[in-house]
Amino acid sequence: MLEKIFKLKENNTTARTEIIAGLTTFMTMAYIIALNPNLLTGFGKDTMPELWNGVFLATCIASAIGTIVMAFLANKPFAMAPGMGLNSFFAVVVTNIVALTGMTYVASFQAALCIVLVEGIVFLILSVLNIREKIVDAIPLGVRLHRSYAVKHRRRFQCRNLFRERRTFLCYERLLRCTDSFTG
Repeated sequence: MLEKIFKLKENNTTARTEIIAGLTTFMTMAYIIALNPNLLTGFGKDTMPELWNGVFLATCIASAIGTIVMAFLANKPFAMAPGMGLNSFFAVVVTNIVALTGMTYVASFQAALCIVLVEGIVFLILSVLNIREKIVDAIPLGVRLHRSYAVKHRRRFQCRNLFRERRTFLCYERLLRCTDSFTG
């Protein structure tokens, strides 16, 4: 049955591999289930349990629906969950609405949801009219691919390990390997 739905042999994989990959993906993304409600309610589990529980449930349902749609409609092995970047932005907007207008946290939360709804409608219109694609095409290819001049030639990474030693990693694109040189 799984072979028929997901074309496992055609994709050169097995059910066991996909189950392990799915569990691994879930474990790496599970923090979102707790962090998202904490972020969006200002860590309000004790002060606003109804709101926290609602955001917790919404996070779980949205993640499940997104992942199921990707699995069964797109036949892609992608797990979907709310993005933490947008949620951080959302939390800042809610806090600013409270500070600027004096509204309650719940009312500002609802106002911010309306803002996100309008943003989503605008994005949908831009996508349907192919304006979004033209905007993306206007961005230089190097910027779109997150490439810079340094990546093409040589890249240096400075880091500090547990012993506070300074190390430089030199990566050469042509050699496809990195060398570690102690720089004192």
